[in-house]
Amino acid sequence: MAKNRLTTLEKSLILLFVLLTGACVGLVAIYFTEKNQGAPIGAEGLDSGCGGPQELSGDSGTFTSWRFPNHYDNGRGCSWQITVAADKVIQLWFEEFALEDSDMCVSDFVTLRDSLGIMGKYCGYTKPRTLVTLENRLMVYFDSNDLKTDQGFKAHYKAVAPESTGEIAGAGGSLQGDQGHLLTPGFPAQNYQNGAFYQWKISVPEGERVRLTFTSFDLAPELCGDYVEVFDGHTAGAAKLGKLCGRKLPIPLESSGRTMALRFRTDATLTSRGFSATYTKTSLPPVVPPTTTPRPAPTIHPGTTPGTTPGPTAPPLDSGCGGPRLLFGRKGVIHSLGFPSSYPAELQCNWTIRAPAGRLVELRFTDMAIPGEMGKCPEDALTISDSYRTLGTYCGYVLPPVLVSAGDTVEVSFRSDSRLTDRGFSVKWRAVYPSDIPEIQGCGVSSLQENGIIKSPNWPMNYKPNGECLWTVEVPADKRIQLSFTHFDIEAKSLMSPKCLDYVEMQDIRTGDGVLLDNYGPFCGSKLPPSVQTKGNRLVMRFTSDLFTEGSGFRAYWSTDASLPAPTEPPPPPNPWDDLAIGILYY
Repeated sequence: MAKNRLTTLEKSLILLFVLLTGACVGLVAIYFTEKNQGAPIGAEGLDSGCGGPQELSGDSGTFTSWRFPNHYDNGRGCSWQITVAADKVIQLWFEEFALEDSDMCVSDFVTLRDSLGIMGKYCGYTKPRTLVTLENRLMVYFDSNDLKTDQGFKAHYKAVAPESTGEIAGAGGSLQGDQGHLLTPGFPAQNYQNGAFYQWKISVPEGERVRLTFTSFDLAPELCGDYVEVFDGHTAGAAKLGKLCGRKLPIPLESSGRTMALRFRTDATLTSRGFSATYTKTSLPPVVPPTTTPRPAPTIHPGTTPGTTPGPTAPPLDSGCGGPRLLFGRKGVIHSLGFPSSYPAELQCNWTIRAPAGRLVELRFTDMAIPGEMGKCPEDALTISDSYRTLGTYCGYVLPPVLVSAGDTVEVSFRSDSRLTDRGFSVKWRAVYPSDIPEIQGCGVSSLQENGIIKSPNWPMNYKPNGECLWTVEVPADKRIQLSFTHFDIEAKSLMSPKCLDYVEMQDIRTGDGVLLDNYGPFCGSKLPPSVQTKGNRLVMRFTSDLFTEGSGFRAYWSTDASLPAPTEPPPPPNPWDDLAIGILYY
């Protein structure tokens, strides 16, 4: 019987397969060999900060992201610990900076941290501003995710004297002595800059404590993106005495020891005048901040100058466009310049509405005609804020929902560009009691109870579009609030927008001085938000819905005693439409 033998063709194919396999293995080996050998010095291991924290201890130095100036790799976690002489502080600046950009810097980012916590988190393609630390140590972290890479960064540091901080960074530094002053750059003649970071260390003599008194305070209230943090000391574990924002003058703050630290951070949007403050040792008499009531800005008529009499045809400028318009009392009306005729182009108008102490401000729109798409307002826009957050930015032709502030002051600003205009807006405002919230908005509540339930309007049925609800919960000063969600179904983010269109947002407030301690949210989608444990004794919660998709909403409960079980309620009555038989009619 003849044996099966391989043909010449079969032998050739086998040989070709073996050769191709060997070639592939060889190419893979060459690739990894060249990758390891061709990487720049300092690209691997401890030298790069990616194999473990790299210690940098000279008077100056330079460090870069992995493989810089080539693209860094995905999935990297690198860190550098910079330490200089004990009597010096650290100046840090970036020569090159190009990281994957993302909202809130959640993809690839650089984080700077000192003993007080995170100093900054950076991503994108804008170089962070030069900063100076308060101490002689600084940690730098670089993290990349698994999606996209870029060139990375090149950074330099240098040991500098603490007294040179103000000259290098523009403000901040170490202040010593019985008393002194601190203020934002250019105050009060110039607004502070966007994207700024300044910090001060205050020291008084041994045995004394620091008292800090703000004499002027004017920060852009846009979501508290610009704020001051005050710490009880400057070392690790120092308690935060407050996070201050908005335009309300804070009460004086005191440290428990001889040092205090301040940080002032601004975002990339609006700016304002800034602040001035005086510090003293506590054995000195307290500084008395200004208590005079601001006078309304003079009424200036179009085509005139201050001190002249307007012509008989000049309309009164009651629009806030001749300077900040200050409104006090129980009710009033504000509207765009020339309303109901079209407003002019290139306007910047501002109003401050202040209700009597203990009241809130209600804003009810009676007319709205501002060119633009609701929710996007890139050119002409009306922005409304209270002391803690922006309540909304509006344009278009749909009346916004009724708004209620969380405090006694509201800021309103209106801008127009040089293009299309329309008749503008008209808003009625009045001072209301917190107990009026449910009647005004048809939802929400103001409660002094230590436990309770919060539900979206029409729960568990779908909530209504274009709605606004406000809940405020205040408990005794020595107690804290825990809020937990049991159900959550709110319109999720769309593929076209990274922002929540319908959302829940909360502010953690200390009632004694009205200081905003923290923000939570915005939350949307169907995932239960995490429980909130306040640091203060007042929680403000808002729910906002747009004109389009709705969900079944949410249910939450609060309590001052976390050990108590979640409250229960009887099930909602059945919907009579659910059992309605649907027949099919044939013809």
